[in-house]
Amino acid sequence: MSRNTAKAYIRDIAVRINNPEIYGGASLMAGAGFSRNAESIRSRNAPPDWKGLAESMYEEL
Repeated sequence: MSRNTAKAYIRDIAVRINNPEIYGGASLMAGAGFSRNAESIRSRNAPPDWKGLAESMYEEL
């Protein structure tokens, strides 16, 4: 998806969220893995996936 297309989608979502009387209400849900593909600003370490998290917890216990 191009950057312009993404910006157009974001603008459309913003218009709809700001007009609940026309489009209805909205809720945003971000679940596990939401930030998995995000680019880190401060660190090169990616957050662990479920397997990595489970292994880390197992080792700690």
